[in-house]
Amino acid sequence: QSAHIQVRGGNARQALVTLNGLRVRAPLGIGFDIGRLSLEGFDRAVVHRGASAATTLGIGALTGGVDLLVEPSRNFSHASISKTSKRAWRTVVHGMSGSFQTYETRASLEGIATTESDASIFGRAVFAWRESQGDFPFVDQQGTPLTRVNNQHTYGQALGSIGWRNN
Repeated sequence: QSAHIQVRGGNARQALVTLNGLRVRAPLGIGFDIGRLSLEGFDRAVVHRGASAATTLGIGALTGGVDLLVEPSRNFSHASISKTSKRAWRTVVHGMSGSFQTYETRASLEGIATTESDASIFGRAVFAWRESQGDFPFVDQQGTPLTRVNNQHTYGQALGSIGWRNN
């Protein structure tokens, strides 16, 4: 189901969505459908209200906007790595199923590695897949049993971030 951002009485075309400060393009000028995103991998969302958001986010933020932030490996960016291992990894896998043949899978991998000069490189990769057949039976006002057909949707998402720190 589509979900568009509206800020301070404006419509979805007047609100700008950015990912780490980079504009996210919306097809056909109808506004970005944030309902297509899985929340996996995003660290926070910063909401900017009013026309002053144009100074922060850029042209197109007439009524405001949202900056979706992905910070490199929130769990490892300040981690201490032992001198012998030189790396650490974490993997998370999540699965979900629901009514109307709805399924979702999310997986993330994040880690850190240190170099011989004790510099650290850390990063994260996130993948998400969601689909729903969407067909469901119902009874109309005349009592006739029917099936709602062709309400299917499929979404895929890949997100990555990488960072470098000199110790």
